[in-house]
Amino acid sequence: MSQFEGFRGGNAGVGVETGGFGIRPYKIAVIAWESLHGVAVGSVSVHVSYLAENLVQRGHEVHLFVRRAPQQSEYENVHGVHYHRVYSTYDRDFVTEVSNLCHAFVAEVNNAESFMNAAFDIMHCHDWMTAPALKILKTTMDRKCIFTMHSTNGIRCGSKSFGSLTNKVIELEQDGVGFCDRVVGVTGPLCDRIKVDYSFDWDKLRCIPYAFPFGEYENDNQNFDVRRKFHWDRNDFLIMYFGLFSPNRNLETLLDAMKLVAKDHHHAKLVLVGEGLMGVELQNLADEMEIGHRVAFLRGTQSSERKALYRSAEVVIQPVSSENVGTVCLEAWACRKPVVSTTSSALRELITHQEDGLLVEADAEGLSWAMKYCLQNPENARKMGNNGFEKLSSPQFSSQRIAELMNNVYDEVHGIYPA
Repeated sequence: MSQFEGFRGGNAGVGVETGGFGIRPYKIAVIAWESLHGVAVGSVSVHVSYLAENLVQRGHEVHLFVRRAPQQSEYENVHGVHYHRVYSTYDRDFVTEVSNLCHAFVAEVNNAESFMNAAFDIMHCHDWMTAPALKILKTTMDRKCIFTMHSTNGIRCGSKSFGSLTNKVIELEQDGVGFCDRVVGVTGPLCDRIKVDYSFDWDKLRCIPYAFPFGEYENDNQNFDVRRKFHWDRNDFLIMYFGLFSPNRNLETLLDAMKLVAKDHHHAKLVLVGEGLMGVELQNLADEMEIGHRVAFLRGTQSSERKALYRSAEVVIQPVSSENVGTVCLEAWACRKPVVSTTSSALRELITHQEDGLLVEADAEGLSWAMKYCLQNPENARKMGNNGFEKLSSPQFSSQRIAELMNNVYDEVHGIYPA
């Protein structure tokens, strides 16, 4: 098992006292569909990776089990986090693909434990794509399991149904919240939605926001490298979306808005960065609308490229009409970019209109107005981006504080509570 060389495992185990941050260091296994040093898709990848790093700083031993991108090694230590990368085998049935990957995750967890000759104290699974792994770990291995939900099927899909796929995802989310020892929602509105959508003991629900280290996004030296790589002109005004290509993201409306913008602003380009079921459908729609040459689709970006994309953007747009909040707004502000979103999204809790971004109606007219405003008022757009950067210095966004809150949840499941 040479892929495990580099982590023999220290003394971080149950019952060991330490000074500094806490009384009990843990061996933590984190299982995630996406990460900054595996396959990066959207907000979850940022949260997962930086939370892991901050938990390491608190004295824990953290192993992150993630999907493996081409040319990546099976094992790598990144900033103290042990990354175990597993290939995801394609299947026409996406839920079957997820299930197969989760069985591979569990096998890799077993391999790691055998190599260390020690068991993990905490199993922390993120989102429905890891629920099959959580169910196995809880029901067959009786592990302490945490399940973080970054959204729900109802939020992602809105009123749309994908038939049996929708039903299977709902069942997996129910398994996740039902079998785990603690459920974590990343916003208050999301926690409320989880209670409405699923049956479980509400006493085990906790609300812990995203972890985000904004200082690492400041460097902007790679702007034109990214533009050259994707054949974008230096004069192109890049409007970027980051996230899933899914029904609740209002992306069809964003394309309608881009068509309105393109009529008068020939150097405007919309860049959609992410993955999801609607990717091909959206590309075809852009072609049908005769704006395909003004819209770029990028999938499966890694950490360094993702940061460079943010730095290359003039404005970041999140046209969501649901209540979920991701880290995209924070990433944009960290790169001093203004954020456009809608008055019906949870980003209204973060954005101050015309101070650090724009809040508009979730229709083509509102979104196109916001994009045109930034095109026509570049100085104001830059000022809003700078204001967003300043807002990030608030303790509200401290990744160290988020790691402390998560540490408290880990303690709870081991029977440790604050004095």
